[in-house]
Amino acid sequence: LACRGLYAAGKFDQFNRGIPFAAVLQAFRGLLRQILTEEESVLRGYREALDAALGANLPVLGDVLPELTLITGPRPPAPALPPGEMQHRFERCVANLVHVLATADHPLVLVLDDLQWADVPSLQLLVQICARSGDGHLLVLGAYRDGEVVGATHPLQIARRDLAKRGIAVTELPVGPLSAAHVQHLVAATLRVPPGEAEEFASVLCARTAGNPFFVTQYLHRLHRDGAIAFD
Repeated sequence: LACRGLYAAGKFDQFNRGIPFAAVLQAFRGLLRQILTEEESVLRGYREALDAALGANLPVLGDVLPELTLITGPRPPAPALPPGEMQHRFERCVANLVHVLATADHPLVLVLDDLQWADVPSLQLLVQICARSGDGHLLVLGAYRDGEVVGATHPLQIARRDLAKRGIAVTELPVGPLSAAHVQHLVAATLRVPPGEAEEFASVLCARTAGNPFFVTQYLHRLHRDGAIAFD
């Protein structure tokens, strides 16, 4: 991001798993809104690159990403295809969109959270995005709860094996519990006090949460809601 990079983030929802591509489209909608704030000269460059990459297929994405149409302007409907080919065309279009967004001038970081709830079409699309972005300007960061991705038949495990077969490097970074020192610094930063003053409170939080980052932050939120801690 220090090199004028782009950042896009989406989060899969446990209760909206029946909506294909929801988190991926969420990520690109947010990114396109950022781009729409650029100067006209920058937008013109994106418009020309999108025309070259997508051509007559621009409306395929414009139908689900209205922000894209705001950049390119309205276009005639895309050519009709048999149902079996529409999914492949959509995947190609998204991959071409990524090719436009992820360049040496502005590399792209795509963050997708809660992959354990990702729908199968989204995971297939993610594999295609990674497979078609071989120029090194795209970094995909995916987060999931390993306790909910159990068994070789889980869709996320299948997608990971597919990535491996295609020779796409996947680095796994297990996130363990926070140490007492880390919780102490988190509490100090949250309450805006010196680390030494947060030590006793942090030790209680560690004992109650076992250092789980999610539980630590939720516990702090609960204490604030209950009025036990308040900003002065």
